[in-house]
Amino acid sequence: MSDILIIAGLLVAGMGLGHAMRGHPAFLRGADRLASLAVFLLLFVLGAGLGHNAELFARLPVLGGTALCIALCSCAGSILFLRLLQRTFDPVPRTVPTAKGSGPSPLWGTLRILACFTAGVTLARLDLLPDFLFRGGLAGYALWLLVFSVGIGLGAELKAFAVVREMHVKILAVPLLIVLGTLAGSLAAAFFLGMSPREALAVGSGFGY
Repeated sequence: MSDILIIAGLLVAGMGLGHAMRGHPAFLRGADRLASLAVFLLLFVLGAGLGHNAELFARLPVLGGTALCIALCSCAGSILFLRLLQRTFDPVPRTVPTAKGSGPSPLWGTLRILACFTAGVTLARLDLLPDFLFRGGLAGYALWLLVFSVGIGLGAELKAFAVVREMHVKILAVPLLIVLGTLAGSLAAAFFLGMSPREALAVGSGFGY
């Protein structure tokens, strides 16, 4: 419970700082880079933790196959639920043109994330990382930094909340059905794999992470 309060407090504090600094674009760009750095650091530390745990690493082929099955079932569930919603509501008009060349490819961001995680695993397996990475709770601090920097971005763009209020209430059904479809797919995977539904839901609740 205390961790939830800390995360909520950091989010609110970040929103307050972002709102106060909304007229300083250089500061906001720095906060955005800080959020990216926190994501990379978090995944690097998580990868290092996996590589440092010899027993867990040895079971990775089995655990990875199970996780892949749950991930595929979760994705299928969310797609199915959204297809049912699409009969009455299409959240993205088909006539809206998509922007081309307006920024880096999303694939590039995904590759960088995978590279950070893989680097953490590899360096830990080679025993090239200091011990404090594995016992200092660094992943928790990286998560706190991420929440705080995201809060800054939200506080600087409070008009985004006004846009949400102007949207049709059915737009809220999109994330809701993604959650429900993901959890339903996780339960289906638990049935096929013969594993505990609670464990499958715990894995599926990561939504791909």
